[in-house]
Amino acid sequence: MPNPRVRPGYESVMPRLVEAYGRDKAEWMMHRLRNLNVYPSLFFMDQISSQLRLVRPVAWNKTEVISQCIGVKGESAKDRENRIRQFEDFFNVSGMGTPDDLVEFREQQRGFQARLEHWSDISRGHHKWASGATANTTLLGIEPNLTGTELTHEGLYVNQHGTWRDTILKGLDKSIESQGEQA
Repeated sequence: MPNPRVRPGYESVMPRLVEAYGRDKAEWMMHRLRNLNVYPSLFFMDQISSQLRLVRPVAWNKTEVISQCIGVKGESAKDRENRIRQFEDFFNVSGMGTPDDLVEFREQQRGFQARLEHWSDISRGHHKWASGATANTTLLGIEPNLTGTELTHEGLYVNQHGTWRDTILKGLDKSIESQGEQA
């Protein structure tokens, strides 16, 4: 993060985090930008502002993407207003930070129809993805499968699509097994 002190809630939340979790974890919480995918369709995005992004298929050829600004419990009214303004300026449809995401969603939807695009390249940053624990994940006490080492890397999509593939294949295996038992 370029300047964590301009983050919404920094002055009111950071001291509480230091007291509760220690300086290293508190700095990780307030000084970094991060994305977390809760499979299959919920993204927690903590960046310039914080949001939940829900991806919801509504038809074979239509997907709804909902972005909601979220805040920190106990932050001041001034910090909450700042958080909302930063959300609007960065994440909103008219914002400066996510038009590329919206274009990507639209193009993926077109690609899913298998008429215009042959594939969707999600390999950006693949040469720097890390498997297993890193210094940062060890600090947090987590063990991810795959980590993008830079903010713009698309490793989270590889995890998401891999889990989707594995889930579909397990379902097919169960279906085949149950058909065999019925025969």
